[in-house]
Amino acid sequence: MRLFLEYAADPRYQWTAVSERLFGTHPAQVFFEWNTAVHAADYEGRHGRRALTKAELQQFFDYADDQVAAARASGRKGWLTGMRDAAALKATYAWGLRRREVIKLELSDFGRNPHAPEFGDLGVIYVRWGKASKGSAPKRRSVLTVFPWSVKVMQQWLDGYRELFETAAGSTALWPSERSQQLDMGALSDRFATYRDSLGLPAELSLHCLRHFVSA
Repeated sequence: MRLFLEYAADPRYQWTAVSERLFGTHPAQVFFEWNTAVHAADYEGRHGRRALTKAELQQFFDYADDQVAAARASGRKGWLTGMRDAAALKATYAWGLRRREVIKLELSDFGRNPHAPEFGDLGVIYVRWGKASKGSAPKRRSVLTVFPWSVKVMQQWLDGYRELFETAAGSTALWPSERSQQLDMGALSDRFATYRDSLGLPAELSLHCLRHFVSA
């Protein structure tokens, strides 16, 4: 907020003059050293935790796809779960979802966005298991679709692969498993860690890093 107000109140950008003319008032900085807390350190999180770069992200998703293709071509068991996990990992990034949010998705959690009809029935995800405050029920939120490629990934999963799981017919979960109606909570994190280690990415990176985006 301090940085934003520095920008908004900076006379070089003329926001103050425009606001004064239109509204009779203008933005001003209200955060100073005497009324704000001082951080004890520049970065208080665990060292190494960060978002994947664009290059790393592309490498990660390419690797996930390659593992599926190789397993399927050789007839190895597990290519379908690899396909599911690759789609779930891409969905985690495309819609900025937490692990619990993506695991708990159901078929009915997609809808249309009237402002983006090109995405059809996949224009928005209705998250029902968002992070809750202590002692509160899970928070609900809606996440709009922004990447055309994510719609293709989801359509491919829904139209060609999800139904191949024997448990899919009796489940409303988006990601069924071989033994139960819904993917286990830790399975996707394990898959991320396996691919991360195979690619030589830092061990501090977890599934959560897919929620964040950097441009470099």
